[in-house]
Amino acid sequence: MRVLVIDDNRDDRLTVRRYVGKSWPTAVLVEAPSAEAGLAELENGPFDVVLVDHHLPGQSGIWLIEEIRRRLSDEGPAVVMLTGSSHDENAVHALSAGAEDYLLKDQIRPDGLRVALQNAVLKRQLTVANQRLTERLAALQRFTGALVEAHGLGAIDDAIADHGPAVLSMSQHGLWLVDDGSLRKVGAATARPDELLLEVMETGETRTDDHRIAIPLGNGELRGVLDLHGTQPSEAERAAVANAMAQTLTQAVMRAHHLAVEKRLLGIASHDLRAPLFTVTMSAAILRDSGELSDLHRGVVERIERAAFSASRMVGDLLDFTRIELSGAIPIDRIDMDVRAVVEEAVEEARTRSPDRAIVVEGPESVPAHADHDRILQAMTNLLENALKFGDPAHPITVGIAQTGALTTLSVHNRGPVIQAESMSHLFEATVQEETEKKREGLGLGLYIVRRIAEAHGGKTRVESSADAGTTFFIVLPR
Repeated sequence: MRVLVIDDNRDDRLTVRRYVGKSWPTAVLVEAPSAEAGLAELENGPFDVVLVDHHLPGQSGIWLIEEIRRRLSDEGPAVVMLTGSSHDENAVHALSAGAEDYLLKDQIRPDGLRVALQNAVLKRQLTVANQRLTERLAALQRFTGALVEAHGLGAIDDAIADHGPAVLSMSQHGLWLVDDGSLRKVGAATARPDELLLEVMETGETRTDDHRIAIPLGNGELRGVLDLHGTQPSEAERAAVANAMAQTLTQAVMRAHHLAVEKRLLGIASHDLRAPLFTVTMSAAILRDSGELSDLHRGVVERIERAAFSASRMVGDLLDFTRIELSGAIPIDRIDMDVRAVVEEAVEEARTRSPDRAIVVEGPESVPAHADHDRILQAMTNLLENALKFGDPAHPITVGIAQTGALTTLSVHNRGPVIQAESMSHLFEATVQEETEKKREGLGLGLYIVRRIAEAHGGKTRVESSADAGTTFFIVLPR
């Protein structure tokens, strides 16, 4: 762990050095007496965390934090503000400028300092991971948008070249097709395959070489090779990329259909985002439960958890959208289950994420059904998230369960903006969101997935909305 202490007071620097040496003897500590000297140290070598005094000669500590974030961006270290003042506004200014934490000088203790530095580094990692996930989701949307317009293998190859690096972490690529027993590169007829590509063609197996991976395409019969160049992947990432990309571009080569390629690549990129999302969610939970956070920092971690949950839902929706577009239906696995228990499970999860919102469940205590537990839970979660996002917080959300003859009806009601009549007929379509004064987030697939889940069970969806009665979404299922 490399620690940079920037403080014009020599005694304060010595105190920090003594405390770090006592509780963390393996840490490397570097000192600087001013903001300018601190920036020079940061340019000379990377640091894991920087301790910055609020009052510095020349430029202030706040200015320095802003400069660190401006110059180093995601590559920058975690920053902790040191201050001798207990004024809350100092903490607010530091956190707004980009610091992970702030410490009062007269309250620093050896063990507490070590914990604070470790937490700051972890919070920085979580923040950067969340930013990168957001960027990758945006890149994924741009990528799939380009593929929608692509017709033929040449256009698909261009779309991969233009947008693939941001999604697939590659610097360049080559799409090679098997033609009369040899490999021909799409878009470069005179190019010749090298030894690595010929080895893939001969063995039919994935091959890697430093910052490169070559993946065979075909189901039982080699149809082509995808050649990717970029940062060297780990073994797990290598296997995931090989399997996913082989499935994706095999479909492209065999079907030569741009829509199939678009949907498959969408599913691959979405699948690739699940691992980092899980890491963000679990790390945030560990940090939240550590017992070392102030109320202010606990709020920051909880916001990271909510953002990761939202991103995870978007990735799940993208994967389901891909499955639907490629197979025409969403897969379900029916079991004998209690619908009331599933509804209660979805409501409990919603209450955990939004503890300040009131959610009421009405209906029979037990409602037997033969359905897919996970899919019904997913549908109810989507409807509850919709109600939490757009409903009036001053009014409770009501979840209803009713049985009439051979039908079971699930409903989610909230007060809030009225859905306009012209939007009713296409509200359950993909990427359709009703315009309201509230900011919309997500991909617009939530209600579409709800409809397809209902249809997979032989059911249907509908919505009613008025100023007097509020808005109610219904799922009607056969028992």
